[in-house]
Amino acid sequence: MNKKGMGPMVVIFSILAGFLILGGIIWFAIGQTGKIVQTAIQPSAPLSPTGVVSTCPDDQDWSGTINVRNSLNDTGSETYDTTMRFYTSPDSGDTTPQSSTTDTTDGAVTLTCGQTYVAKILSTSGAAGDASRILAGQKYTLNSDGTATFTANGARDSITFVSAQHGLPEFRAKDLISDGYMHDDQDQGGSATDYETVDGTLFFGTTNRTCITIDAGGELAWVEEIRANVDDQFINDLGMYVLYDFANTIFDETSLQVTGDSVTLTDAETADLLTTDEAIAYTDYEKIYYYNAEMLTKSNKLDVATSLFALGGQNPTGAHNVSMDYAPIGRYGSTADSTILKVGAVDDSTSRSDVHTRTDTVVCVG
Repeated sequence: MNKKGMGPMVVIFSILAGFLILGGIIWFAIGQTGKIVQTAIQPSAPLSPTGVVSTCPDDQDWSGTINVRNSLNDTGSETYDTTMRFYTSPDSGDTTPQSSTTDTTDGAVTLTCGQTYVAKILSTSGAAGDASRILAGQKYTLNSDGTATFTANGARDSITFVSAQHGLPEFRAKDLISDGYMHDDQDQGGSATDYETVDGTLFFGTTNRTCITIDAGGELAWVEEIRANVDDQFINDLGMYVLYDFANTIFDETSLQVTGDSVTLTDAETADLLTTDEAIAYTDYEKIYYYNAEMLTKSNKLDVATSLFALGGQNPTGAHNVSMDYAPIGRYGSTADSTILKVGAVDDSTSRSDVHTRTDTVVCVG
């Protein structure tokens, strides 16, 4: 009945309810704004020296797996074991490896997270041996000396270094004057075009078991073709020396001319390329050339053409054969301190032992 008497009360309650709703909206907005601001000022994750967000564990250990893959095996992903050492960046002057492994087929290695390392492989001679030359790949930077630099980021990772197995050479020879392939002491009367693998193989002329005859002042000219004897191996690791041994009282040393097939062979002595130990080991050779172009594989051979004249009044006989040797260069542990790695065709022992097997071929003159 008194409906008009209740009107003011309704208005008052409506105003109070409006204030309560408005206050709730303002409180909610402030609370949400506070959360946004709080999230926005969170500090970013620390950066590693390489600019990559660091995810190093508390103990700073990087636990990774290492592989070495044979790049010459095109039938599958072949990995093989090598001796690999990990040195801190050369800029630090460190010569002692922080870690090493002989298992490079998913081998486990623990390094310091965030640290930059140089990975080095030791050479191993023989068939299916280890080449120290690392090739281009992922997750590391290739260095000019055949080593690789990488940073151990994160708690763990897997790195595959690309290389190739080192092997043994095979060779054959061709007489450039008679224009025919030369027989050798391994032919047994067979084809002169076959490649041989025996160290010390003796090459005759184009007639089996008959040495090459050279008159006084005459020319001896031949080409040797050298390559790996297995498809997925190569024979010149960090380079190779081609060495000549002949009687300089019979042959004119100044007449020696050596050319490679589409490559330049460098006079190692003139270019001062020999290490102190190599210079001592090779004192009996008349001439030494250096080759370090493409990898020498089964399908990529090196042809070395040689021309040498006899001195006037000299008739070379069977006692004056000419030797042509091949000495691959590799990486080895110093005999004084095996943690220090050196590069050379011979090591620094008193015997100057070959790092990779030195192969000898002989041209029979008489």
